[in-house]
Amino acid sequence: MKGFSVVDKDKFYRVIGNYNVHPTPVGPWPYNSYFKTQLGQIIGIKENYFPDEVEYSIPNTRYWLHE
Repeated sequence: MKGFSVVDKDKFYRVIGNYNVHPTPVGPWPYNSYFKTQLGQIIGIKENYFPDEVEYSIPNTRYWLHE
């Protein structure tokens, strides 16, 4: 995603914990969450995706932070 970089789960929550953000679900299942400030700026994204394009499995999660 342009302007974002992939990070691990611990770093993601450590960084967004310093902001007043709220997750907003986006898109169809599996939902992604945009972590936005009160002004609407996206600080991080929690992306859920199906591994290897298999739709009937448990989704994996990838974490993105604004660069």
